[in-house]
Amino acid sequence: MRAGFKATALQRELTKPLFVLRNLHDAETLGRMEAVDRFIGSMPGYPGRLYGQIYDRLLLRNDLAHGVLKLSDRTIDLADVHPDVLIVAGDEDAIAPVDCVRRACDVLTGARSLRFETAPGSHLGVLTGPEAATATWRHLAEFLSDVGAEAVPAGIRECDLTAFAW
Repeated sequence: MRAGFKATALQRELTKPLFVLRNLHDAETLGRMEAVDRFIGSMPGYPGRLYGQIYDRLLLRNDLAHGVLKLSDRTIDLADVHPDVLIVAGDEDAIAPVDCVRRACDVLTGARSLRFETAPGSHLGVLTGPEAATATWRHLAEFLSDVGAEAVPAGIRECDLTAFAW
């Protein structure tokens, strides 16, 4: 698993020593880098069969781009997704580049509403990076506000969205 993540971010791995040198004065930046390294280092590997299916279906066959995902004897048709959908792509994501993520807009044809946004960050950074609160989280708060409480799952309905007002 670690090798796979490192392979998808080869440039990051190769330039990491220079990045550290450039940021020796910035404990916050180095702390974020260390947190990502710890997260990746502690991530368990996917079970063999699941990894095989993901690799085969998502990478080799590109099922999602065709609007379906086949796992064993089950086929999930993305046109059958009916709730409101927010899609956020990280502008520095090497695992799921913006153009690939944008393709979801073409296959989620049954969604009641569909919103596509980009935000600063990598695959993890788009959710947890230094700009996530003012970009990704803002998109999420606006989306939840726009679609109304009826579309929000019960666990989120109790969330005070005013905490997201900047």
